Amino acid sequence: MRYFELINYGKEKLAAADIDTFSYDARELLLYASGMTTETLLSSVRDECPSETEEKYRLCIKRRSERYPLQYIMGYTYFMGYKMKVSPDVLIPRPETEEVVLAALKLTDKNNSLKALDLCTGSGCIGISLYLERLKQRKTTLLTMSDISENALLVAESNVDSLIGNIDKTLAFSENGEKSGKSDITLTASDLFDNISGKFDLIISNPPYIKTGDIESLMPEVADYEPRIALDGDVSNPDGVAFYKEIIRKAGEYLNDDGIICLEIGHDERDAVAGILVDNSFKDIKVSKDINGLDRIVTAGLNKHK
Repeated sequence: MRYFELINYGKEKLAAADIDTFSYDARELLLYASGMTTETLLSSVRDECPSETEEKYRLCIKRRSERYPLQYIMGYTYFMGYKMKVSPDVLIPRPETEEVVLAALKLTDKNNSLKALDLCTGSGCIGISLYLERLKQRKTTLLTMSDISENALLVAESNVDSLIGNIDKTLAFSENGEKSGKSDITLTASDLFDNISGKFDLIISNPPYIKTGDIESLMPEVADYEPRIALDGDVSNPDGVAFYKEIIRKAGEYLNDDGIICLEIGHDERDAVAGILVDNSFKDIKVSKDINGLDRIVTAGLNKHK
């Protein structure tokens, strides 16, 4: 089968499975299965496809037709232009989350040296992108990335390794959950602040914030395959903001006097999260909208005089 015939096959199968992005996904999966670049594929569309590539592609299309996420099939996605490894142990980074990083970069622009904590790091996309963007500006960042899931930290470690540099490959956590490799980056297995020490200029986080009852209504790619532990923000609360309550309540203990907190929130959680910040001595509270016009980013400073 020739490449153009194969991609048409993929489009038809994915369209029949009601996948809105069928054309894009069919093309991306063929690039993945063949190992070609877009340019090489365009110049080879009428060539015969090797049988092993065709077999791999058909398996990929089958999985995608079952609504298995494209990014998990390929094992990577792009976030702020960086190729990030992903697996079913971590959430797939969204474009909206890039705006959280951009907000943090703007707020810390004057900090030539920054000590930052990325809570609930998952794939590490937030902390790593923050680190690399500041590095482009010749600014230093002492970065701690933490997550309750050691499997997620393995993914984050791999992304640090490939995008920033080699760190100790043995994920041997100490008794307090900390693993240090590269001198300015620390990976810590921690349930929020349990194994965190020291103070930071910035705490940034995209914690679980979807109400338990809403998860089943999400698209199958999310509800059926992304890690529930990284989605469910209810815990024992009906409002979906349990993690914000815990993070904000303790954040003051871990922020320097002029420290900043930067959070991604659910589109309907603006007032609840802003109220929690006010109740916990934060000031300069700002809520920003994402690319879809939805409330998504909350930033605030610690009110050290209150």
